Parts: sequence; C-alpha cells; structure tokens
Amino acid sequence: MTDVHSVKQISINLANVTGIEKNYDLTSNEIPDNNFMKCLLENCDINGDKRVTYSEVLSTEGLEISSKSISSLKGIEYCKNLIYLHCEYNELTDLDLNNNTKLGYLQLGHNKLTRLDIYHNNLTSLDVSKCSEHM
Repeated sequence: MTDVHSVKQISINLANVTGIEKNYDLTSNEIPDNNFMKCLLENCDINGDKRVTYSEVLSTEGLEISSKSISSLKGIEYCKNLIYLHCEYNELTDLDLNNNTKLGYLQLGHNKLTRLDIYHNNLTSLDVSKCSEHM
C-alpha cells in the first residue's frame, strides 16, 4: 500500500524539476557553435543577463541569423516554438529541424548543405537556393 505523504512528496519534487529545467542555462554542451550562441544571446536574451535559458529560447518564434559564419545549428531543437528561420550565407552542411514542428518559413540559401531533415514541419516557404551544388 502506498503512503499518501510520499506521493505528495514525489509530485512536489517533479514540479520543482520542471521549474529548474525552464531556467536552465544553455551552454556549449547544448550549443557548441560559438557564432550560433552569440546569435542566441543577441536574439533571445530577454532579460539582458548575458545568459540564454531554455525558457528564453522556448519562447523564440523567429531567428534572423544570416551571414554570421555559423557552421552548426545544433541546439536549434530547443527553439520548439520557432516559426521562421532566416540563416542564409552561413557555413551549414547538415541541418536537422525535425523537432521544430511549428516551423513554417525557412531560408537556407547560400549554405553548403549536404543533408536537410524537415519531415515534421509545417513549412509553407522553403529557400535552399545556391545550396544545390552540395545537396
């Protein structure tokens, strides 16, 4: 038989873990490309504390990060509410946007893409011009 008090304690602990995750700082482990991290700081640091948290990128609906010498968008999966992404003229070769299910507008032109995963998006606009020689 389960003790009611221990069930309440488990529920409280799970609620606290969820709160911690939302304020969790994203680091180079999650965002290894320094140029992409700089862009996230410029675009997502809502409170100006020079940190990027999970909740800040979660609330981001659009990113304009063209011509920033970005070679990896690893960590873009944390931007779950991303609707549009402009990232032309970078050094991207491999991009997986399957976790960005709300993405509707994507501009990737003038990158070095060899692989693009966009199976689970709501794309209505896609530009991969000048990437075809690599794909």
